[in-house]
Amino acid sequence: MTLNTDSIGSFPVPWADLLVDKLGAIDFCVEHLDQKQTSLEWLGIVSSHQRKLGFASQEWQDSLQSALQLAKRQHWGILCARNAPYFQVLLHACQRFSLPIRVIQVDYRTKGTHSGQGNDQSSVSTEATVVRLIPRVASPKLVDVSQPLHDRAVVFLAERLFVLELRKGGKISDLLKQRLETEAIPSGSTYLALPSSHSQNKRDNSSSIEWLDRGVVGWLNIRSKTQNDTGIIAIIPNRNCATYQPLLAAELLSKSQTKYLIHCTRSRRGPWPEQSMAQFHDELLTCPWDSQPTVMKTLERILQQRRLIATHAYRRGSTPTVCFTENSIQDLATLRRFQPHLARWDWEPYGIMIDREWLIQHGAKRVVYVDRNAAMSLKDEQLTFCQTVSSESGATNWREEREWRLSGDLRLATIPFSRAMVFVATKDEALQLRGLSRWPIAYWSHA
Repeated sequence: MTLNTDSIGSFPVPWADLLVDKLGAIDFCVEHLDQKQTSLEWLGIVSSHQRKLGFASQEWQDSLQSALQLAKRQHWGILCARNAPYFQVLLHACQRFSLPIRVIQVDYRTKGTHSGQGNDQSSVSTEATVVRLIPRVASPKLVDVSQPLHDRAVVFLAERLFVLELRKGGKISDLLKQRLETEAIPSGSTYLALPSSHSQNKRDNSSSIEWLDRGVVGWLNIRSKTQNDTGIIAIIPNRNCATYQPLLAAELLSKSQTKYLIHCTRSRRGPWPEQSMAQFHDELLTCPWDSQPTVMKTLERILQQRRLIATHAYRRGSTPTVCFTENSIQDLATLRRFQPHLARWDWEPYGIMIDREWLIQHGAKRVVYVDRNAAMSLKDEQLTFCQTVSSESGATNWREEREWRLSGDLRLATIPFSRAMVFVATKDEALQLRGLSRWPIAYWSHA
């Protein structure tokens, strides 16, 4: 496609003559331009990303909604970077708020130049205006390649800027400092979301004061008292349960462990298995969850829904399954490993133990471990109960998992009281589940 480009020095902001120095020698073009948007003022939104899925925290989502409400009141559009890790969340929120959005996308003309920053051709949105930044092949290096061009562009192309979260000494901090030191950019045009009194980032309060002294406009989010502060899952007593379930220490199960197959739960890392990304983003807008959601919350949800949802993540075959292990809880404790590629532990001491014979009667099968090459000739239905293994040095020893699988979701309401048991880490957590579980509850620690 042939693009009509202009020098970045002609970009429609009052300080356009400074942009070549701030961004480097680049061209730009605007696609899908709606003429109604030419007179809009644009609010750039940036954020440090200090932790995985940090955008799911209550604090971050409150700041985002506050920024979008400000833009809505002032009739501004939103400027954001396509390459930002929170872009899809921001795009979805703008669509829900019916706000015009202008997306910065970096495209390098020479393949391999600054690889990893551009040429993502997947759809943005038919309603979004795309500003393509095209660094000239023969141009000198960008001003500072340690600061990504897409972040730099939002900071200096926006008439106003809203920083949702700021990490001390990070890339966004450096860019914010440069914006505040640019005399041509009006004072009072840069907003910084301040940590609330209940924020987990209280250590950032002193840093926020320093930024106020430098000239940012502090923005404090005050949540409505009518909002749900208890998180996503409300623990509602099981009205069908006449009595609380009995509790017992996990060490008392040692002689009966071989009777059960174990399904371990994990903390939430994104959408629930049955959620679409759009539903997930809608949930974050209305009721954000903690930046580090607990395994306990996942288990509570399972017990409320009375269902183990089948998936086919991290394995071959298209048939969703629920996975179990025939290892005992004590065996799992010795095999527990941190998985760096998944940024999580391979199991946590939370889950449900189900009678092995009952599961076999309902279709559960032991997994067969096969060589990767041999698996290539297997049919999809055979792969459902197969796990590929490798003899290469350093490869994961999947055989240690002693895995079983069951096709499709498992409706927990069909499991008799005597055929299952819930287990958690502490006695206090076991007490929390007494009115929610249909089965006895084992706990590891008396804490």
